[in-house]
Amino acid sequence: MNLKHLLAKLLHKAKLLKYFNLVVPITISGKKIMVPVLGGTGYPNLHLSERWMIQILHDIHNESKGTFMDIGVNIGQTLIKLKSVQPEVDYIGFEPNFNCNSYVQQLIDVNSFQAELIPAGIFNRNGIEKLFFYYKNNTDGTASILQDYRPDQPIAFTKYIAAIEGSEAEKVLAEKELSVIKIDVEGAELEVLEVLAKIIEVKKPLILIEILPVYSEENKFRLERQNKIVELLKQINYSIYRIIKKDKKVIQLTPLNEFGIHSRIDHCDYLLSPSSKKFQFIDRLSSNT
Repeated sequence: MNLKHLLAKLLHKAKLLKYFNLVVPITISGKKIMVPVLGGTGYPNLHLSERWMIQILHDIHNESKGTFMDIGVNIGQTLIKLKSVQPEVDYIGFEPNFNCNSYVQQLIDVNSFQAELIPAGIFNRNGIEKLFFYYKNNTDGTASILQDYRPDQPIAFTKYIAAIEGSEAEKVLAEKELSVIKIDVEGAELEVLEVLAKIIEVKKPLILIEILPVYSEENKFRLERQNKIVELLKQINYSIYRIIKKDKKVIQLTPLNEFGIHSRIDHCDYLLSPSSKKFQFIDRLSSNT
């Protein structure tokens, strides 16, 4: 741990980090990344979770070149992992939260990343929407555009955000060779996939997506939306794989016909692949036991 990292840790422990701005170097996959910590924002990037994604990104990069589309950037967790294994990859991120956008632009600038940010969410209509926050944190990664997504959890506060639909996203992506879409939108996966279905059918990217548990048949709101996603994937001829992780590594891709009803948070990450294309890493990880 370097001195700046140690300083940030001590300030965080003393609850003083919100009064300081730091730029702290970290090393991911042998590459040094400079992480801004601005009044506390960005501190979680010093201790990145979901390290398994680094392996998936590395495997994808070996077989598929093109633009990486990140829907739900938050504070740039995926951007950091991506640039640690694919420094030159073309990246475009969509993030409706102003606070997250402001921070990630600093992250991009301090590292001279080749990356672009669109300050909007992708939804099924253009306009102004509300983002619902469940924690008193301006960069809350669980915030959702769907008011009813967590009915048993009180809403801490809301913010107005900009949203765009598929035709606007198409303008941005028209000239790009799209290799990967990452979707982490806290419940709005159905709307994102629906408005991007045309782009997906044409460009056939791999899709990394988080779909949170239904928990039980009584949760009809989530279950109906999940079933609609399965039907949409059948229509565009995409296969579903659950990403099984252990000790920061992907150990298996489990093929599924549907997402199913479960309550395991560690079973919420999926790889969606065009059935018409073959990838060696998918074959390899699917055959693991």
